[in-house]
Amino acid sequence: MSLSSLAQNSALRLTAPSTSRRAIVEQASDAAARAAATNATPAEAKKMVEDAAEGAEKAKEVSVPSGPLAQLVTYVPTETLTLYVALQAALGDVTAPEGGQISDADFTPGWVWLSVFSGFTFLLTIGLSYRAQKNKDADKKFSIPWFESFAAVAAFLVWAFALPSTPLRDFAGFDYSAWNAFIILAGTVAIAVTAYVFGKDVSWEKVIKWEDEAG
Repeated sequence: MSLSSLAQNSALRLTAPSTSRRAIVEQASDAAARAAATNATPAEAKKMVEDAAEGAEKAKEVSVPSGPLAQLVTYVPTETLTLYVALQAALGDVTAPEGGQISDADFTPGWVWLSVFSGFTFLLTIGLSYRAQKNKDADKKFSIPWFESFAAVAAFLVWAFALPSTPLRDFAGFDYSAWNAFIILAGTVAIAVTAYVFGKDVSWEKVIKWEDEAG
């Protein structure tokens, strides 16, 4: 089974209640990104992803903490997170050229795909909002959810920049281990405070249910 399939099927078991779902996405996304960053073999990656999913699944039986990352991903439709994790796993991690630093590597594909997924996230939030509004009142004129759409894109970018595979490594001197916590906290605070000021409560439900090939 490919690493991308693992990210879709084994890691993201998104049939639990929404709070548990976010915890599983958080744990599995991080495990898949670590697998890609360390060039893990398919067997090693499978073990890392399944352990993460299993750990998150067990954790929901007690409680699921609402940490900054868990709060951050509530602003993003989980379809975006699922597909981006699968893409990162399929592409593998960028490696430094011989005799050079990681910032000397070619991060162009990473930036391009990040832009593509940002646009996809924006359009997806509009589409999901359209369906939600029409389900409530089919005759009412559709109102574009500008805040929700931009918040989803901003949250996705913060989340993507905080992954071990972040394209921010394109910049010389960037230290992922030193900056990822700050990126998550600063991004979450900025979006949450803005949402509070405008009286917005944003949370997206899963639409597509990935089938678990393992049964």
